[in-house]
Amino acid sequence: MPKPWLLLRILVTLALSGAALARAESVPSVDAPANVSTTRKKDSAVVVGVEKVPGACGHAAASADATAFASWFKARGIPPARVRLLVDADEAATRAAVRAATEEVRETLWVVVIGCGRVSDEGLLLVTSGGTPEAPAGVPLPKLVDAARGSRAKRIVVVLDVDAGPGAGFAVPTDPRFVVWRARPQGEPALVWNAAGHGIFAWSALGALQGWADGEFGAADGVVTLEEAQAYTSRVAKSLSGGVMRPERDARADVKRLPLAKGGLVRGPTADELVGLVRLARAERVHAAEADVRALATMEWDALQPSTQARSPAAIASLQAFAAKWDSFTVTVDGQALGVAIPEVGLARERLDAWSRATRKGKRGKKRAAAPPPPTPSAMAACKDPVALEPRAIAGELTDEDRTCLEARIASEKKQTGKDKLSRLLLVDADARGDKARWATLMVRHLDAIDRSDPDLCMRWAQHLARGDIDDAEASLYWADVALENKHAWEGPRHVSRVYGLLQLRAEVSHRLWADSEADFQAERSDENMDEAEVWRGRARTASREWLDQARASGQDTSRARVLCESAAGSVDYCPR
Repeated sequence: MPKPWLLLRILVTLALSGAALARAESVPSVDAPANVSTTRKKDSAVVVGVEKVPGACGHAAASADATAFASWFKARGIPPARVRLLVDADEAATRAAVRAATEEVRETLWVVVIGCGRVSDEGLLLVTSGGTPEAPAGVPLPKLVDAARGSRAKRIVVVLDVDAGPGAGFAVPTDPRFVVWRARPQGEPALVWNAAGHGIFAWSALGALQGWADGEFGAADGVVTLEEAQAYTSRVAKSLSGGVMRPERDARADVKRLPLAKGGLVRGPTADELVGLVRLARAERVHAAEADVRALATMEWDALQPSTQARSPAAIASLQAFAAKWDSFTVTVDGQALGVAIPEVGLARERLDAWSRATRKGKRGKKRAAAPPPPTPSAMAACKDPVALEPRAIAGELTDEDRTCLEARIASEKKQTGKDKLSRLLLVDADARGDKARWATLMVRHLDAIDRSDPDLCMRWAQHLARGDIDDAEASLYWADVALENKHAWEGPRHVSRVYGLLQLRAEVSHRLWADSEADFQAERSDENMDEAEVWRGRARTASREWLDQARASGQDTSRARVLCESAAGSVDYCPR
C-alpha cells in the first residue's frame, strides 16, 4: 500500500481562474488566416525555419512557425510563387531564395528567419542546415541586409526569431526603409508553447498581424500598424513566457505607423480569455519543470537500487539521504518556488518502514520464545473476560474460536461501552497479525456502528484511507475532520503533534483531489469539471493555509505547508512567512 508521500503524485501548480479558464477552452489558432481580396503582386517574402541543426542550436517549433508565416503572406495577397518557404534548408538554398526575392520585389520585401544565430567574423550568422557544431553553415545577416538594400524594395521588413542578443555582432540599420523586428533581442531562449503548436513569439506576432493588435492604442480602425503589432506582441509574449521574452519595439516615428495588414482582420482573445491563456502557458512550463526534476530523481533512484535491496546500515543511510533530498523539493517557475512531489520518496520510505517492521517483529518473536507459553483457557471462558484476552490480542494470537466468541458477544452486548471494548480487541488482533483487509472491515464497523469519539482511531482510519485509491480520498478528509472534532481528548505535546499530522493529511489529500480534478478537466473541458477543479483548489488552499498557520503557531516545520499553500493560492502573499 503506498504511503502518503506517494499519494501526492502530481503537485498541480496551476493558478487557474475559473471564469477566465472557462473562456479559454482552446488556444486560438493562427494557422488559417483570413484571405483578403486585394493582391500584393509587387511584394515578396522569404520565410526560413530551422529546427534540425547540429549541436544545441535550433528552434523546436521553427517548421510550424515558418509555415504559418508563409500562409499569412499568401492570405495577404502575395502570389504563392513570391512566397518562398524554406524549412531546414542549406546555405545555398537560403541564399538563392533571398537573391530571387530581392531581384523581383518592387514594394515590400519580407524576410522571416526562425531558428538560431551565432556570432561570426562576418557578424550575426543566421544558421542553416548543412554545417557542424564546430563550423556552422549559414547566411551572415549583414550580407542579407546588403542584398535587401540593393533591391528596389520600398520597404524591407526583417523578422528575426533567433537568439541575437548583445554581442551577436548586429546593428539595426538606420535606413528608414528597414524594419528589423527581433523576437529575442537579449538572447532569450526560444520558448515553444505546445498547446498552441508554435513558439510564443510566432503565435503572438501572427495573431497580432491577423487583427488581434488592431486597436492596441485605442479604437480599432481596420488596420494593423507596425507599432500596434509590436506593442501587442511584446505585451502578450512577455505575459505568456512569464516575463522571459521581451520582443523589441521600433520607436522610430517614421516607421512605427507603417501599415502591415489591412482588411480581413479578425478579433483576438479578450482580456479575460488572455488571462486564461497565460495561465495555461504557465501550467505547461510548470509541468515541464516538474517532469525534468522527476526524471533526475528517477535516475538517482534507479542508481540506488542495486545497493539498497537488502537491509544494511549503508542502505538505510542511502535511502534516508534520498528521501531527505527529494522530499519538499521545489522548482522555480516565473520567479516562484513550487513544490514537486517525487513518487520515489514514498518508495524509499516504504522500504525503510518495511525494514523497521521486520526488526520489531523479530525482537517480539525472540521475547515470546524466551518466555514460557501461557496456559490456554477454553475459548468461551476467555471470551467472557476481555481483559484476559488483551495479551494475546496485542500479539495477534487470538484463535478463530476467540474471534467467533467476541463477534457473538458484540452482537448480543447491549451497552455501547461493552461493544467498544470487545471491538477494540478484534481491531488490535487483526492489526498485530497484519491482516489489513480484516482490520479495515472491523474499523468500518467500529466507527460506523459502535463509537467514533476516539480521535486516535479516527486519525488512524483517515491515514489508512489516504494511502488508498483516489476514491477513498474524500472519506479520508471526512474522518480527519471527525478526529479534529474530538481533539480536546489530546493534551500537551501529543495534542500538538496529532493536530499537526491531521492538518498535514488534509492539505496533502486536498491537493491530491485537486490534481485529480484538474486532470479530469484537462481531459474533458466541461463546466462541471471546471467547477469541480475550482472547488478542490479552494479546499486545498484553505487546508494548506490552516496547516501552515498551525505549524507557525506551534513552532514546527513550515516548509512543506508553505509549498502547498503557495501552490494552491497561486501567490506567496496568501501564505505568511
